[in-house]
Amino acid sequence: MPDTLQIHPNDVVSRVSWNIEDSRRASNLSSFDNKLLSEWAKAVKSGYFRYALNIQGSVVLPGKWKFFKELNIERGEKVRKPQEFYSVNEPFNKDLFNFTRMKKEEIIFEIQMVEAEDHLFERDDYMAINVSPISEGHCLVLPSIKKMYPQSLTLNSIEMGLGLLLRSSSPSFRVAFNSLCGSASVNHLHLHSLYVRKPMILECLDLEVVEGPCYQMVNYPARGFAFQGKADSSDDVKSIARNVYKLTNFLQSQNEAHNVTMTRSKLNESDRDLLYVRVYVWVRKPNKGAKETSDFNPAALELFGYFTFKNEDHYKNADEEYLCNVLADLTHEPFQRNFEKVKQLFQ
Repeated sequence: MPDTLQIHPNDVVSRVSWNIEDSRRASNLSSFDNKLLSEWAKAVKSGYFRYALNIQGSVVLPGKWKFFKELNIERGEKVRKPQEFYSVNEPFNKDLFNFTRMKKEEIIFEIQMVEAEDHLFERDDYMAINVSPISEGHCLVLPSIKKMYPQSLTLNSIEMGLGLLLRSSSPSFRVAFNSLCGSASVNHLHLHSLYVRKPMILECLDLEVVEGPCYQMVNYPARGFAFQGKADSSDDVKSIARNVYKLTNFLQSQNEAHNVTMTRSKLNESDRDLLYVRVYVWVRKPNKGAKETSDFNPAALELFGYFTFKNEDHYKNADEEYLCNVLADLTHEPFQRNFEKVKQLFQ
């Protein structure tokens, strides 16, 4: 049986900063970070991954957006064969690979959300290593695994993603979700969590109100929607979760492919501390069929500004202009097509 990690309301880390001398030091990490990274390191030593993580290239691109790109060739060569999807709303198929079939040693712990000292939620929520990792600490967040939900966000899964984000003391910890036809490779509800160890523009990008609690990004190449609130406000965090679910549930009903990224944030670039949480939601062009594993597949993390390449030539040739064009082509038309509908949704 995997270890159990209980998440309590008083475990929230409300203030994080990139200015800490070394955010990787165990003394600067929360108990959640230390447990996750410790279990992840044990899995490395035990050989549970498909490959040893080997980043062959890493650079922050010059330019306005400070895109962060890395070369991870094994991610293309030694990954599980993706399933084929032709609709965002394909039902769960128990005959295909799902996370109830994963090896038990891939699960690092069960997560129990404790809303109050006397109120424990037991929902079969787990974290597991991603056996084809993008970066150190790359895990799968598996909400209500035994219910066998398809790859469609539930309110519980959004709350779980935000809950984990708020238990990390590292500003580099992010949570991401890819819908079917939005670069998900398995039709069983899961999110990704990982450490992207660079400050990102979307931590403090200017936002503009669409309607009510819903914002849009200003001038960013990937047009999309955003929600934000104070990290130390449980009401804000619950509101973010409800509104993200409201939007993604709408996109799901419209058969619109989408990607989601959760991150720490701040209101101004000059602020030292990241006291806020943001969730970005992109509606995007669908990629139907099976994902090409050896190619560049823009998904939630790429829309966020973190690009993983599996081909050295593609990695070397991808400059800011090229990546801006990729993001714009992927998102502009779907964003414009849905903008008024989303505005009405939050009136």
